This record gives sequence, structure tokens and C-alpha cells, in this order.
Amino acid sequence: MSSVNNEMRIYKDRNIDAEEKKIIADFDAAWPEMQRGYKEIMKLVADNKNYEVERLMDEGSYVVKARRKPSLPFHDLNEFNRKSAAEANKANNVAASTASISLLISTTFVVVVALLLGLLLTRYLTWPVNKALVMIQEMEKGHLSQRIKLRRKDEIGILTRAMDSSLIIFKIRSKKGCNKYRKVILISRPQ
Repeated sequence: MSSVNNEMRIYKDRNIDAEEKKIIADFDAAWPEMQRGYKEIMKLVADNKNYEVERLMDEGSYVVKARRKPSLPFHDLNEFNRKSAAEANKANNVAASTASISLLISTTFVVVVALLLGLLLTRYLTWPVNKALVMIQEMEKGHLSQRIKLRRKDEIGILTRAMDSSLIIFKIRSKKGCNKYRKVILISRPQ
């Protein structure tokens, strides 16, 4: 009986709603009568008054009636807690589904942004290299007017400016060299 009293005291200290308070009030109304009957039976057993014990345990005695009264609130309280747990479980499932969908959407967004950044970074790095490759291919064909003209301040910018400068110097030297060669040809040509 003391364990039931302790458990009910703990339960009452929780944050309980109006329906639980009503069920507990029903229990509290029936519980003292049941305790009184059980204490009386235990005293009769200790005094070895078995006939009196049998009389109190017969159907219709106040002890049997008192034992049934707290059982109903216990059943109601158990049912109330089962329903509350089912509702909380349903709410948790909804919250978990919402969180999963949010996580999926945010992950998809991050992947798309990462792909776009990857494409932009790839273009940022490969575009000047491709321009330099086109310039070299044009030089190979003899077209010396192709320029890259990048204003980047990183290593690729330094490389492309050096290529532009080298091409300008090569073009100037090749013009001088061609003029010298023409002069030699003109001088050595028979008239």
C-alpha cells in the first residue's frame, strides 16, 4: 500500500491535465476505504481470526466493493496515458517526416549550389587556359595578332600576360628579321 501511495504522490507531482486530475480524484476517494479494509484483514489474519477474514472477503462485503472502486480509476488512467502516448507518437512521426523532408530539400539545394560553384570554378580556371591554347594554335598557323588580354592577378593572369608580351616581342622581332631578310634578298638579287 505504501508503494501505491508513493507512486500516486509522484504521479500527482507531474504536470497533469484536468482529465487526469478527475481520474486521480476518483481514485483518492476510493483508495482510503480499500486501505482500511486491507488493514482490517491483515490485523484479523495476525490475530488468527480466519472466520472474520472469510466474512470480509465474501462477495458483497465492503472490502470487496472497496477493492473494485480504485480499479476503475487505475484502468481509466492507464487508458488516458495510452491515448496520450499514441497522440505524442503521432505528433513525433509528423515532426520526423517534416524534418526528413526539410533535410532532403536542404541537401538537394546544397548539392545543386555545389555543382554550380564547381562549374563556375572550372570555367574560371579552364577558360584562360583554353584561350592560351587557342592563341598558341593561331601562332602555329602564323597568325600573330591573337591576344589573351586577361586582367587576372593570379598565376594564370601572370602566365597569360607573359604569353601576350612574348607574342608582341616575337612579332616585333620577326618583322625586323623579315625586313633584314628582304634587304639581303633585294641586295643579292641579280638585276
